[in-house]
Amino acid sequence: MQDARNRQGRGRTLSAERASEVLAILKKDAETTYAHYEEFLGGPPAEAGAAPAADDEPLARELARINLPVSFYTQWYWKIDLHNLFHFLRLRMDPHAQYEIRAYGEAMARIAEAWVPLCWEAFTDYRLKAVSLSRVETDIVRLLLKGQSTAAIVAELSKREREELAHKLGIDLDGLG
Repeated sequence: MQDARNRQGRGRTLSAERASEVLAILKKDAETTYAHYEEFLGGPPAEAGAAPAADDEPLARELARINLPVSFYTQWYWKIDLHNLFHFLRLRMDPHAQYEIRAYGEAMARIAEAWVPLCWEAFTDYRLKAVSLSRVETDIVRLLLKGQSTAAIVAELSKREREELAHKLGIDLDGLG
């Protein structure tokens, strides 16, 4: 179901009955649109890669796939350096990212970890599991380290900012004032 607070996220799981209904509708729609896609291309070829008969008047592939839903998987070949791959994965594996893209990110992460384990470890330590502090949060940490009161600065933070900082530092909200 749609999440009540996160407008781009999901909330509670559907009942098994409703999930089955939705899945059946999605499957039927996908089969219909894919059949139309094949028809636009001149019908399903006799064998993979075979060209349609000339009298079928097939559409260009980029026009034929116009009605395919975004839920269809795409295959692509990609050249990327590790820096940008890790940036891509950090964004896709963020807890706020949509579930489906997180699943892809996690699958790609397992491949990257097996491929370049030392780089993956450094990425995990210094980016993926690292904590970024704002200027105000850094000021609060400095005061905490000096044993000084943070009450004045913490009082200026919104509730969300206090909760985020408490989560980052792993301490009680009450411990910040």
